[in-house]
Amino acid sequence: MADPRDLIDRALSALYGEPEPTPEEEARSLARFQSAVAQRIEGQPRSISWRLAGAAGLAVVVAGLLLTLPRQETAAAETLREIAQLVEEIDPIEAPDSSFIFVRSEEVLLMEVQAEGVGRQEGEPSLFYQLPVRRDSWVGYEGTLQLSTTATEPTFFDTTDRALYYEFGIDEQDAIGETQTFTVVDAFDTVWATDKDELDRQIRGMLPLGSTRPEHIDFLDVALQAIRESPATPASRAAVISLLSDLPGLELVGTVGGVSSFSVDFGDNDLEIRWGFAIDEAGFLRSESRTNLTADGRSGLPAGTVTFEATYSAPATVGSLDPQP
Repeated sequence: MADPRDLIDRALSALYGEPEPTPEEEARSLARFQSAVAQRIEGQPRSISWRLAGAAGLAVVVAGLLLTLPRQETAAAETLREIAQLVEEIDPIEAPDSSFIFVRSEEVLLMEVQAEGVGRQEGEPSLFYQLPVRRDSWVGYEGTLQLSTTATEPTFFDTTDRALYYEFGIDEQDAIGETQTFTVVDAFDTVWATDKDELDRQIRGMLPLGSTRPEHIDFLDVALQAIRESPATPASRAAVISLLSDLPGLELVGTVGGVSSFSVDFGDNDLEIRWGFAIDEAGFLRSESRTNLTADGRSGLPAGTVTFEATYSAPATVGSLDPQP
């Protein structure tokens, strides 16, 4: 059967590129090219050698010009740098250490129940469904975390799955319509760096081991923790956003009402996935999503399946863990 702690685990997990060649690497590559050309023309007839030497010289000139040309900045990178500059100008919130950052989110989670949990034989397909959840989070400056989640009626991929869901009591395990609240003291103690280089090292030190995703996607996952339901300072948020501007393959989707949306596609095992996220002008994460661009042969889920989707309210500072309207 589905573990009743899955919903809490998913809620907790939601809280918490190719690198550019350095000038030294470019110089070494050019030196290897020149050496290879020199070895190739050694011992050739003089007329051929002159032609090859001329071509090599032209190649060196072209390579030099390419190295001096500025790299074209993408619209996504330009927009993120502009947001980072805006966030740098924000004064830090002067709030007591005993206060909390409150955020309300509306999420859709892709849930799975193994075949045996719904009366199917081993090796038969699992039951998949999409579960809407409203989550209120209080993140304390002293490390306290409180989560309050309310799951509502799920959606199913076919009517058979819907019938099995209720027949085997999965709705009771998901606590449909009930509000569940739990509080953890000293849940975290991460202090996000404000220096871009130091923050880059901090994030890379937090990357998961054994991941099947590209490293820059794991980097994105960790970096978003600093601007999602987080008490990170404006300086830290600006540094995070500046680092995200260097993310390979990032595309600008658009900007509406001061909120800019981005997406990046990547491969994970046999799946092509699109990760979307949106950031406001204060440097806070306002939405994110992950969508399978290709069909999942393991689960049988079709292309276009949304495996995670969330929208976040603008963070507010509150003085207690009391329920918010």
